[in-house]
Amino acid sequence: MKQKLMSAISSVILLFYLAGCCRPDPSGSFVHTVDALRAQETNNWCWAAVTQMLAEHLGLSTSQCALANHRFSKTNCCQAQTTQCQREQQRVDQLLETIHSLEPTADMSPSDRALAQRQAAPFKAQLPNAQAALTRCRQNGCPKTEDCNKPGWVDLDFVGAKSSETATALSWNDVKSQIFCGHNPMGYAYGTPGVVGHVVVINGYLTVDGTDYVQLYDPWSPCIGTIRLITYAEYTNPAGTATHWNTWFGVAKK
Repeated sequence: MKQKLMSAISSVILLFYLAGCCRPDPSGSFVHTVDALRAQETNNWCWAAVTQMLAEHLGLSTSQCALANHRFSKTNCCQAQTTQCQREQQRVDQLLETIHSLEPTADMSPSDRALAQRQAAPFKAQLPNAQAALTRCRQNGCPKTEDCNKPGWVDLDFVGAKSSETATALSWNDVKSQIFCGHNPMGYAYGTPGVVGHVVVINGYLTVDGTDYVQLYDPWSPCIGTIRLITYAEYTNPAGTATHWNTWFGVAKK
């Protein structure tokens, strides 16, 4: 009787243990956040955009210009770069003028009309993106003032968060565990020392035909941003002269 009781207790303990074990989905998983992708608001604010994305995942509110004001001891970083809006307006005006100049006229032959339409097509294709960039500039005040357009570093402490850091890439199993088990996006910095660096968010992983990928929420280009995939191998060993600089993982509130 005693042996049966001990066996039953052991079975219950084993069930609880197995229930507590997290086994990442081998095919892939993604962290879904409310405000997932944030584009950097100047050429150099990838660090601020990544800090903002990681903070918002935790429900912490911040802005890139607040981070810049803090880092650079300034008060004007939230001002919009008005010259950029002017350039976007000029680009839209130039496209519209070019498209208008290439519009077919009633006296054109069918072949000339077709030629004019072909010539205008590339400019018409550029127009929606140009108009969208102008709208973003007017509505969101992006990009921000050139006076604060400087490089920086991820600053989780300022927003009330913390993380672990590693100068070497996480193993594939650790990447999967962070995403699937911890539901945690990670920060990832890479670049060439003394030349250029960049910071992105790792927001998911995927395996296709035996190749492992990580999904990036990339704040580049300014005011637009990109969601893209790179291989896990590229994460561990970036192309060219670039190297892995830092990975922030285990991001949590203080």
